[in-house]
Amino acid sequence: MNPFNEDNLIEQPVIRLLSELWGTDGEMDFVNAYTDEGDAKLGREHQGQVVLVSRLRTTLEKLNSSIAKSAIDDAIEEITKDRSKMSMVKANKEIYELLKNGVKVDVVSGDGTRDVETVRVIDFDNPENNHFTLVSQMWILGDMYKRRADLVGFVNGLPLVFIELKAAHKNLRDAFDGNIRDYKDTIPQMFWYNQLLIISNGLDAKMGSITSGFEHFSDWKRISDEEEKGRVDLETLLRGMCDKTRLLDIIENFVLFQDTNKGMIKLIGKNHQYLGVNNAIKSFEKREENNGRIGVFWHTQGGGKSYSMVFFAQKILRKYEGNYTFLVVTDRQELDKQIYANFAGVGAVLEPEEMVRASSVQKLRELLTEDHRNIFTLIHKFQLQEGETEFPVLSERSDIIAMTDEAHRSQYDTLALNMRRALPNASFIGFTGTPLISGEEEQTKSTFGDYVSIYDFKQSVDDKATVPLYYDNRIPELQIDLESLGQDLGTVLETFELDDDQEKKLEREFNTEYHLITREERLNTIARDVIEHFNSQGNDGKALFVAIDRPTAVKMYNKMKTQPNCPDIAMVMSSTQNEVDDFRKLGLDIETHRRRMINEDLEKKFKDVNDPLKIVIVCNMWLTGFDAPIISTVYLDKPMKNHTLMQTIARANRVWGAKTNGLIVDYIGVFRSLKKALAIYGARGDEDAKPIKPKTELVNELRGVLGELDKYCSEYGINIVQIGEAVDFEKLALIENAVDAILTDEESKNEFLTMSNRATSLLGAIMPDPSASEFFNVVKLYRVLAERVRILTRKDVNVEDVADAIEELLDNAITAEGYVISEDYKPYDLSKIDFEKLRKYFEKNKRKEAEKLKQSLKEKLEELVRLNPTRQKLVEQFEKLLSEYNSGSKNIEEFFEALMKFAESLNDEEKRGVREELIEEELAIFDLLYKEDLKENEIKEIKKVAKELLKTLKQTAFVLDWRKTQQGRAKVLVTIKDVLYDELPEPYDEGLIESKTSKFWICV
Repeated sequence: MNPFNEDNLIEQPVIRLLSELWGTDGEMDFVNAYTDEGDAKLGREHQGQVVLVSRLRTTLEKLNSSIAKSAIDDAIEEITKDRSKMSMVKANKEIYELLKNGVKVDVVSGDGTRDVETVRVIDFDNPENNHFTLVSQMWILGDMYKRRADLVGFVNGLPLVFIELKAAHKNLRDAFDGNIRDYKDTIPQMFWYNQLLIISNGLDAKMGSITSGFEHFSDWKRISDEEEKGRVDLETLLRGMCDKTRLLDIIENFVLFQDTNKGMIKLIGKNHQYLGVNNAIKSFEKREENNGRIGVFWHTQGGGKSYSMVFFAQKILRKYEGNYTFLVVTDRQELDKQIYANFAGVGAVLEPEEMVRASSVQKLRELLTEDHRNIFTLIHKFQLQEGETEFPVLSERSDIIAMTDEAHRSQYDTLALNMRRALPNASFIGFTGTPLISGEEEQTKSTFGDYVSIYDFKQSVDDKATVPLYYDNRIPELQIDLESLGQDLGTVLETFELDDDQEKKLEREFNTEYHLITREERLNTIARDVIEHFNSQGNDGKALFVAIDRPTAVKMYNKMKTQPNCPDIAMVMSSTQNEVDDFRKLGLDIETHRRRMINEDLEKKFKDVNDPLKIVIVCNMWLTGFDAPIISTVYLDKPMKNHTLMQTIARANRVWGAKTNGLIVDYIGVFRSLKKALAIYGARGDEDAKPIKPKTELVNELRGVLGELDKYCSEYGINIVQIGEAVDFEKLALIENAVDAILTDEESKNEFLTMSNRATSLLGAIMPDPSASEFFNVVKLYRVLAERVRILTRKDVNVEDVADAIEELLDNAITAEGYVISEDYKPYDLSKIDFEKLRKYFEKNKRKEAEKLKQSLKEKLEELVRLNPTRQKLVEQFEKLLSEYNSGSKNIEEFFEALMKFAESLNDEEKRGVREELIEEELAIFDLLYKEDLKENEIKEIKKVAKELLKTLKQTAFVLDWRKTQQGRAKVLVTIKDVLYDELPEPYDEGLIESKTSKFWICV
């Protein structure tokens, strides 16, 4: 007997484990059907029969004891009827509906009346009421072929679980390519019933559905808790999925059928979705004690967040009593459209789009007074209508569940407050694809509750739910070639005779990198590089190019099209009023592009692997709410940070075909501020890192500020209550009188603006908590007064003419160098960086870094003051911007390499003292005395010297206040010299000993 063959090493342990999971008091219905004798135990009429009818009948009679046996016979006939004329997936869907919802049968009563009864097929609420059978080596006969299945799991006589095993030395893909694909063609009737496909070689194991390609089979690495350390093995998958309760939960609540342009596919919830949704369900059960806060559900982009929303809503509708309505709230049109399409595509919404998507403010209000299972809306539909001063209550139902997508972006302002006014008894859960940033985190939690599930970028890559993202820096360096730039700039400024206010406005206008980023020569360099880079990749993927703004996007299109071998490219951007004239003034044509956007379905063409459209240029569209797994490369030439950056790069992380990774090509330097980004990302549970005040404190503080404003208004004769109650022209007149009073002098104006700004800021921090309602109107009035004051005191300066002159000068002065790739350069796998370790380091050291920055800025400011450059200021500003820009174009590879090595070296350095058998003080002395090229025995001598020197100093020289007396300092110095001269080995000559003594003396 071979102990290492497939049967002994893998199949038998699986049988024993499933016996443990499925057995009752250690017993399980198990059949080895390899022989005719064994197969006979199944009670099949022939080997083409895949349903164990006798077991099915027994269980149906048990689960439906009040239903006539004739109805049971009809149900069995419906379940087992021939579905060979249907596609496999449609047959599977039809049977799945019978499993989940029961079989409808006609029943004729004694008096001749006809009724419809529902025959339950599975008792999902009581797993022990079902019959579990495991069959090994089962022969199945198809129309032309006969195949033998390794293991089939039957529930109530139905083959719901199919397990294909390979020997440990075989590639896992062999189980799919060599067997599963063949079985689906040769014995399709087995897969009409299947709910779970498992493939394993004992070491690796994956699960999928009958429509999954191998790339969509996934690991199941955690059994019952997200905090578990993930394990990829067959035992973890079987315990996590095939335990009776979990298996029936997955079948009942985590299976979806989706219509796609390539036909219907079957989706099974992945490990992170199953655990995350069930965590959210537990929090849903406690929503009343948590004041309607269900929690925050953070699953990284590409992790199937919208399907998790479907699983969450569908399970509540099925498992909990109540007439629930799920209000799905987004903040962008494309997201609203996509999320409705996802719900409708899997059958979670059966009503037409116009019946459940709020097309207007009034439509939303109507929908919330009607009975719908799902309503979809933009947060912007919660706005006041004409004549309203406060948003009305639309529904007092407590069974409305608001599911907010990208919860952190738009949920703290007036619209969110209006939503909570409209639905005072609703419950709220926030879904997000990005982590919450410090400061924002507490505000989100106070609105939605704590995290209920976390599935981050690294976990997603590790689980192969998304592909790794690689980062490639290709920033073209900029240089000032025109030596006379300062003089020429001065001439331009003097020609236009600007006053101080106009100069300040001009400085603000040019105080960003925009004017450097949009230089013609730089854009030419990037356009050439994009086309060369894309053509050199040699794959079927497609690319997005993200431009800084709309005019630059059109320029980039024009420049790319002039490059050799440019593929078909297009632009996608929203339309605006007057865009034709606005672009024409810039010498650009938008009409051609707009016509193509209208006449062609660019989204469909872009997603089609066979369509020649390869690159799409965007600014904001398609960066969120756009799922195209075919995207392999994202070219970034737009400054981004935090959520927007993460959402944008995630366009390339979807699994697709043979795609092994996504590539982020950076022309702008989005990772230049990596230290800063890591420092601001909040650590969960670290309260010290989140100095956020409770909202009760903020409310009290706002009351105090409003009290000060009331006192101010009384002093200046302003009646705020009267202004608030006045209407029409009377209100306008009172506002103007109040502004006149505020503008009595500069001091009174500044005092009012300071208090008004503080009140506005505090109200924003409190929003959308209902407690904000009390203050909303009065703060809004103060804001109106403040803005009116600013308008009257702000000098309207037009610097367009001088700005155009400077732009022309910059075009002549600034040149772009191409990005040169070193021979050994490789792009960086972002998922391999230990961001958590680095974040902790930078969090710990950010005060020191801030102090360094403050000092350098202080020195720079002193230098500027000394020079007193009246006309040189803009030149210095450009030089500073160039320096900051170029800091991202050089040595970015070394920076990433250093970060990764540093992350690995932290622990190593902590352990070095233990490894060298030295305490920290001895290790410090050893490092000071160490020199290159020491032999092993000499290193041991140095360690002894370090220990001896520390011991001697502590015993004889380190007396109290030794540094304060000349005698004390001399004794320490003599002791150091004596030990080093006497004890250091031969390679240390007199000169080296003197040098080491001096270094050590300085440190002491």
